[in-house]
Amino acid sequence: METKREVVGIFDDETEAELAGGRLTNAGIPNYIVKDDAGGMFPNLQQTEGVLLVVDVEYALRSRQILQEQ
Repeated sequence: METKREVVGIFDDETEAELAGGRLTNAGIPNYIVKDDAGGMFPNLQQTEGVLLVVDVEYALRSRQILQEQ
């Protein structure tokens, strides 16, 4: 059975996405980053395409709440 996933954040660069993903990981929420920067050869594509933070759909609501907390 296929797991449904949802984007919970779009970031300008991988560092921001990693920091946000770390907050989710600390809360016990598995997550991963999706980016299209030609395998790291063109990091400037991260700014135009964005870096996506993705979780399983069951964690989406809680993830958004965590990411909105300052």
